[in-house]
Amino acid sequence: MIFETRLVSVGLTLTCLILITTFYVGSHTNISYIEFQNIKLGNVAIHPELLSPRILCLIMTTPKYFLDRVKAVNATWGPRCDRYFFITEYIPQNMTLEQINFA
Repeated sequence: MIFETRLVSVGLTLTCLILITTFYVGSHTNISYIEFQNIKLGNVAIHPELLSPRILCLIMTTPKYFLDRVKAVNATWGPRCDRYFFITEYIPQNMTLEQINFA
């Protein structure tokens, strides 16, 4: 008898919680939806620079061909990127400071 009473009280409690949650969330959701519909999105001004994509190029190369590829990319498609970086395993010991600054 005690088990049945607890089961009924737990069932009623869960039912009340579900109903309260449903009505509470439902009422706030409808208000937010109506407020969202009233916003005029067509009147928003966007700066022209934000409309064009910005391109970051990460160029992976090997130390053996590093200088050759740096020169080739700089001469061809590298300037089309907004920023571009060369990635290699390490800087070879035979590179001079001028060559490193060029890269």
